[in-house]
Amino acid sequence: MISLSMLVVFVLLMGLAAISDLRAYCIPNRLVLAIVLLFLLAAAATGMPWQIILWHLLAGAILFVLGYGLFALRMIGGGDAKLMAAAALWAGWTALPHFLLYMALAGGVLAIAMMVWEFFRLHVELTSSNPETSLIKRITSLKPDLPYGVAIALGVCVALPHTWWASGLPINI
Repeated sequence: MISLSMLVVFVLLMGLAAISDLRAYCIPNRLVLAIVLLFLLAAAATGMPWQIILWHLLAGAILFVLGYGLFALRMIGGGDAKLMAAAALWAGWTALPHFLLYMALAGGVLAIAMMVWEFFRLHVELTSSNPETSLIKRITSLKPDLPYGVAIALGVCVALPHTWWASGLPINI
C-alpha cells in the first residue's frame, strides 16, 4: 500500500511541475528535489533491491547528461533537463524506452497544440486590432518555446505501468 501512495504523490508532483511549466515556463528546483527525494524514500520503504536502485540511478544519470547536452544546445530549458532526469529515476532502466517514446509523442502533440493556439491568437489579433501592424512582424513574434515539462510529466505517468513500481502493486494500473 505504501508503494501505491508514493506513486500517487509522485504523479501529483509531476502534475505540479507540468502546471508550473505551463503557466510560467519554470519548474522549481525544490519540486525536482522533492521528486528525487521521494524516489529514494520510496525505494527504501518498498525494499527495492540495490541492483534495481542502481539501474534506476543509471537511467536518471543518462537522462541528466542527455538533458544537460540539450540544455547546452539551447534546445530545452534547465528545469526540463532536471525534471527529465528525476522522472527517469522513477521510470528506471526497463521502462526508459517507454518513457522516452511517450514523452516524445506528448511533446509532438504539445507542439502542434501550441502552434494551433498561437495561430488562433494571431488570427484574433489581426482581425480585432490595429490593421497597420505588419503580418510578417506578428508571425515572427510567435514564441517557439514549449512547456516541455508537460510532455515529460505525461510521458513518465503513462510509462508507470511498465515500471518496477507497478509490478509490486496488488492491482494493475
